Amino acid sequence: MEQRDGAERGSREMEQRDGAERRSREMEQRDGAERWRDGAERWSREMERWSREMEQRDGEMEQRDGETQQRDGETEQRDGAERWSREMERRSREMERRSREMERQSREMEQRDGETEQRDGAERWSR
Repeated sequence: MEQRDGAERGSREMEQRDGAERRSREMEQRDGAERWRDGAERWSREMERWSREMEQRDGEMEQRDGETQQRDGETEQRDGAERWSREMERRSREMERRSREMERQSREMEQRDGETEQRDGAERWSR
């Protein structure tokens, strides 16, 4: 009887040990699952943060591109104005040159007319 009681007690102790080990494994599994879930949540938050940063950088790049295009447009406008100004200066110099040439031709014609009148007058006088 004592032997049976001892055997039953030993059996109960083994069952208790087995139950304790099972509970320990279950707790380890729950802890592992919680750690995995925590890691997944951290990863998800990190991906969201990274996504927001990328969107912000994209916006900054688009803004810089817009500023660059605006500066390029201003430069083209300034270059066009400079070309137009140089062309106007060139045309003005050409007009001045033509005006001087016409004045010179006009003086030459007046001089020839004067010489012709003098010749005509001398011929009339000699007659």
